[in-house]
Amino acid sequence: MVDVSKLLSSKFFEHILRNYFGNHNLKVLKCESVNAISVGENYTSDIFRTTITYTNENSDKEEAISVIVKCFPNNEMMRELAKEFKLFETEASAYNNVLSVVNNSLGKSEQLSAKCIHYEKGEKQIIVFEDLSPMKFKMHSRRQGLDLQHCLLVVEKLACLHATSLVLHEK
Repeated sequence: MVDVSKLLSSKFFEHILRNYFGNHNLKVLKCESVNAISVGENYTSDIFRTTITYTNENSDKEEAISVIVKCFPNNEMMRELAKEFKLFETEASAYNNVLSVVNNSLGKSEQLSAKCIHYEKGEKQIIVFEDLSPMKFKMHSRRQGLDLQHCLLVVEKLACLHATSLVLHEK
Protein backbone atom coordinates (compact mmCIF):
# COMPACT_ATOMS: atom_id res chain seq x y z
CA MET A 1 0.00 0.00 0.00
CA VAL A 2 1.31 3.44 -0.92
CA ASP A 3 1.31 6.13 1.78
CA VAL A 4 -0.14 9.16 -0.02
CA SER A 5 1.00 11.65 2.64
CA LYS A 6 4.62 10.69 1.94
CA LEU A 7 4.08 10.91 -1.83
CA LEU A 8 2.52 14.37 -1.80
CA SER A 9 5.50 16.04 -0.19
CA SER A 10 7.14 19.41 -0.77
CA LYS A 11 10.03 17.66 -2.52
CA PHE A 12 7.65 15.84 -4.89
CA PHE A 13 5.83 19.04 -5.84
CA GLU A 14 9.03 21.07 -6.08
CA HIS A 15 10.32 18.71 -8.77
CA ILE A 16 7.01 18.91 -10.66
CA LEU A 17 6.69 22.71 -10.48
CA ARG A 18 10.32 23.27 -11.47
CA ASN A 19 9.66 21.31 -14.66
CA TYR A 20 6.23 22.84 -15.25
CA PHE A 21 7.40 26.44 -14.89
CA GLY A 22 10.90 25.81 -16.30
CA ASN A 23 12.39 27.38 -13.17
CA HIS A 24 14.97 25.21 -11.43
CA ASN A 25 15.37 27.69 -8.58
CA LEU A 26 11.73 27.45 -7.53
CA LYS A 27 11.35 26.56 -3.85
CA VAL A 28 8.23 24.98 -2.39
CA LEU A 29 7.48 26.38 1.05
CA LYS A 30 4.49 24.21 1.90
CA CYS A 31 1.80 22.05 0.39
CA GLU A 32 -1.58 21.12 1.80
CA SER A 33 -3.67 18.27 0.39
CA VAL A 34 -7.35 17.53 1.04
CA ASN A 35 -9.75 15.08 -0.54
CA ALA A 36 -11.10 16.66 -3.72
CA ILE A 37 -14.25 14.55 -3.77
CA SER A 38 -16.29 12.64 -1.23
CA VAL A 39 -15.29 9.09 -0.38
CA GLY A 40 -16.99 6.67 -2.77
CA GLU A 41 -17.44 9.16 -5.61
CA ASN A 42 -14.53 7.79 -7.63
CA TYR A 43 -13.65 4.15 -7.26
CA THR A 44 -10.61 3.77 -9.51
CA SER A 45 -8.47 6.52 -7.99
CA ASP A 46 -7.94 8.64 -4.92
CA ILE A 47 -8.25 12.32 -5.79
CA PHE A 48 -6.77 15.22 -3.84
CA ARG A 49 -6.73 18.99 -4.23
CA THR A 50 -3.32 20.32 -3.24
CA THR A 51 -2.43 23.94 -2.67
CA ILE A 52 1.29 24.56 -3.10
CA THR A 53 2.95 27.72 -1.81
CA TYR A 54 6.29 28.56 -3.41
CA THR A 55 8.76 31.31 -4.25
CA ASN A 56 10.59 31.74 -7.52
CA GLU A 57 14.13 32.81 -8.36
CA ASN A 58 13.22 36.39 -9.24
CA SER A 59 11.40 37.26 -6.05
CA ASP A 60 10.89 36.32 -2.44
CA LYS A 61 7.18 36.93 -2.94
CA GLU A 62 5.13 33.87 -2.08
CA GLU A 63 2.87 32.50 -4.79
CA ALA A 64 0.39 29.63 -4.73
CA ILE A 65 -1.00 27.16 -7.22
CA SER A 66 -3.76 24.61 -6.77
CA VAL A 67 -3.53 21.21 -8.49
CA ILE A 68 -5.61 18.06 -8.65
CA VAL A 69 -3.73 14.85 -7.87
CA LYS A 70 -5.05 11.44 -8.92
CA CYS A 71 -3.37 8.47 -7.25
CA PHE A 72 -3.77 4.74 -7.60
CA PRO A 73 -6.56 3.70 -5.24
CA ASN A 74 -5.76 2.29 -1.82
CA ASN A 75 -8.41 -0.38 -2.35
CA GLU A 76 -6.46 -3.43 -3.56
CA MET A 77 -9.22 -4.71 -5.84
CA MET A 78 -9.57 -1.32 -7.55
CA ARG A 79 -5.78 -1.02 -7.77
CA GLU A 80 -5.59 -4.33 -9.65
CA LEU A 81 -8.45 -3.27 -11.94
CA ALA A 82 -6.70 0.02 -12.71
CA LYS A 83 -3.47 -1.87 -13.50
CA GLU A 84 -5.17 -4.51 -15.65
CA PHE A 85 -7.00 -1.99 -17.82
CA LYS A 86 -4.12 0.52 -17.81
CA LEU A 87 -6.52 3.26 -16.71
CA PHE A 88 -3.84 5.75 -15.65
CA GLU A 89 -1.67 5.17 -18.71
CA THR A 90 -4.68 5.65 -21.01
CA GLU A 91 -5.84 8.80 -19.22
CA ALA A 92 -2.36 10.34 -19.18
CA SER A 93 -1.94 9.54 -22.88
CA ALA A 94 -5.29 11.12 -23.73
CA TYR A 95 -4.39 14.32 -21.84
CA ASN A 96 -0.79 14.55 -23.07
CA ASN A 97 -1.14 13.33 -26.66
CA VAL A 98 -4.67 14.29 -27.71
CA LEU A 99 -6.25 16.92 -25.49
CA SER A 100 -3.07 19.01 -25.24
CA VAL A 101 -2.96 19.28 -29.05
CA VAL A 102 -6.69 20.01 -29.23
CA ASN A 103 -6.48 22.67 -26.51
CA ASN A 104 -3.41 24.29 -28.11
CA SER A 105 -5.17 24.55 -31.45
CA LEU A 106 -8.31 26.03 -29.87
CA GLY A 107 -6.56 28.57 -27.65
CA LYS A 108 -7.04 29.44 -23.98
CA SER A 109 -10.57 30.86 -24.38
CA GLU A 110 -11.92 27.53 -25.69
CA GLN A 111 -10.00 25.16 -23.42
CA LEU A 112 -11.80 21.80 -23.22
CA SER A 113 -9.88 20.16 -20.39
CA ALA A 114 -7.38 20.67 -17.63
CA LYS A 115 -3.68 20.44 -18.46
CA CYS A 116 -1.80 17.37 -17.32
CA ILE A 117 1.12 18.81 -15.37
CA HIS A 118 2.81 15.52 -14.47
CA TYR A 119 2.40 11.78 -14.93
CA GLU A 120 4.30 9.38 -12.74
CA LYS A 121 4.53 5.83 -14.05
CA GLY A 122 5.38 2.72 -12.09
CA GLU A 123 3.99 1.41 -8.84
CA LYS A 124 2.78 4.83 -7.62
CA GLN A 125 0.82 5.89 -10.73
CA ILE A 126 0.08 9.58 -10.10
CA ILE A 127 -1.38 12.16 -12.46
CA VAL A 128 -1.22 15.85 -11.53
CA PHE A 129 -3.62 18.21 -13.31
CA GLU A 130 -4.14 21.94 -13.20
CA ASP A 131 -7.05 22.73 -10.90
CA LEU A 132 -9.86 24.36 -12.87
CA SER A 133 -11.78 25.56 -9.80
CA PRO A 134 -10.02 28.98 -9.83
CA MET A 135 -11.60 29.41 -13.29
CA LYS A 136 -15.03 28.78 -11.72
CA PHE A 137 -15.38 25.16 -12.88
CA LYS A 138 -17.24 22.92 -10.44
CA MET A 139 -17.87 19.20 -10.15
CA HIS A 140 -21.58 18.55 -10.34
CA SER A 141 -23.15 15.78 -8.32
CA ARG A 142 -23.26 12.61 -10.40
CA ARG A 143 -26.39 11.59 -8.50
CA GLN A 144 -28.34 14.73 -9.44
CA GLY A 145 -27.45 14.78 -13.12
CA LEU A 146 -27.27 17.91 -15.22
CA ASP A 147 -30.03 20.34 -16.09
CA LEU A 148 -30.82 21.04 -19.76
CA GLN A 149 -28.58 24.12 -19.95
CA HIS A 150 -25.54 22.17 -18.76
CA CYS A 151 -26.37 19.16 -20.96
CA LEU A 152 -26.44 21.45 -24.00
CA LEU A 153 -23.09 22.93 -22.96
CA VAL A 154 -21.58 19.43 -22.71
CA VAL A 155 -22.89 18.52 -26.17
CA GLU A 156 -21.49 21.79 -27.57
CA LYS A 157 -18.05 21.07 -26.08
CA LEU A 158 -18.12 17.47 -27.36
CA ALA A 159 -18.95 18.79 -30.85
CA CYS A 160 -16.02 21.20 -30.57
CA LEU A 161 -13.72 18.34 -29.54
CA HIS A 162 -14.97 16.20 -32.43
CA ALA A 163 -14.58 18.96 -35.02
CA THR A 164 -11.12 19.97 -33.79
CA SER A 165 -9.88 16.38 -33.70
CA LEU A 166 -11.14 15.87 -37.26
CA VAL A 167 -9.28 18.97 -38.50
CA LEU A 168 -6.11 17.85 -36.68
CA HIS A 169 -6.41 14.36 -38.14
CA GLU A 170 -6.70 15.80 -41.67
CA LYS A 171 -3.59 17.94 -41.12
